[in-house]
Amino acid sequence: MMETVKGQESSNVSTKRPYISVIITAYNRKQYILQAINSALNQTLDRSLYEIIVVKNFSDDKIDSFIQDNNIMNILTDVKPLGAKIALGVENARGEVVSFLEDDDLFYADKLRTVYELFKKDGNLGYYHNSIIEIDENSKEIGRNRNNPKESIYMRDRESKNKLATSIFLSWGFNTSSISMRKIVFRERVDIISKYTWGVDNLLAIVAFFSDFGMLIDKNILTLYRVHQSLSQIGIEQSEDYETFSLKVRRNKERLRNEEIVELKKDFKEEMQMYPFLDLYSTYLHARNVLDQKLLGNDEMVEVREIAKCIYYHIRVLPLHVKSHNSSTVKSYVLYLLFISSSFLLNLVSTNFLRGILLKSMYSFAPKI
Repeated sequence: MMETVKGQESSNVSTKRPYISVIITAYNRKQYILQAINSALNQTLDRSLYEIIVVKNFSDDKIDSFIQDNNIMNILTDVKPLGAKIALGVENARGEVVSFLEDDDLFYADKLRTVYELFKKDGNLGYYHNSIIEIDENSKEIGRNRNNPKESIYMRDRESKNKLATSIFLSWGFNTSSISMRKIVFRERVDIISKYTWGVDNLLAIVAFFSDFGMLIDKNILTLYRVHQSLSQIGIEQSEDYETFSLKVRRNKERLRNEEIVELKKDFKEEMQMYPFLDLYSTYLHARNVLDQKLLGNDEMVEVREIAKCIYYHIRVLPLHVKSHNSSTVKSYVLYLLFISSSFLLNLVSTNFLRGILLKSMYSFAPKI
């Protein structure tokens, strides 16, 4: 594995240990990274209280000069999984808290000051997720993200987390650039996180869920999430016509996602026995990936059968959950199970048009606890 670390040698920045480490990750994509870095530099928090680390797989004279001039650590690596790039940044981070930023997203100016004040005030806080505004390729505002909570929610302990398990896994883990967490929480599962390319944001929420620290889901908007067609994590060059390229990208994404869902079940096997929502969530992801197709070919039908078997299994073990969990948890489990089962079956028999509508409903109307 190739890895080069440069930077943070200037005397312009305090030598005392920073409280926050901002980790910016990029793979192949260059057009947005300077905007991301500038958003991390232009913060209301004093610069001595945070450091910036850029982890990327390319060299570029203009970008690298800017990074050096602003006393930013520049890590050049050939690792592909997003989780591995983040882990490399955390390994080199000096801060107690890490804030993640993907190269195509942006921080609001008050982001790091908010993170600093919250984590400094509450030693029990281990995971923080702020709300999001979506922007387009030209940084024009599109609107609020649908996963933004109406009110801020603080889950101080395991009991309060359990009551909101579905929402944590489905909604409040979205977008890595909206997540900050204590480095100690990240390090507890760094070996698992390093393997993943897709769903790293949800994975970080799952890691925090099983930690002993609290989780805060904040209604305050502090991240700009860019919606666009550029593909940074795939690792496929566009050498064919667009239609062939798009098909290759889609198949590669589906393969990676399904492989990682299988890994998720293995990595959290013990936790899944304790928390049926996690196993059900992985089933939901698997079903969604298969259903997000215009046509079901032979390979997809094999996946459909496997998902059907998994849903059937959850129905069979439901009586065990009734005995071992409180009534509100069981009720939400049943509702969610019925929801994905009905959506899954309806998608199999409906037209492509109706299938698309039902698929969107799986994103938007999953029951919350």
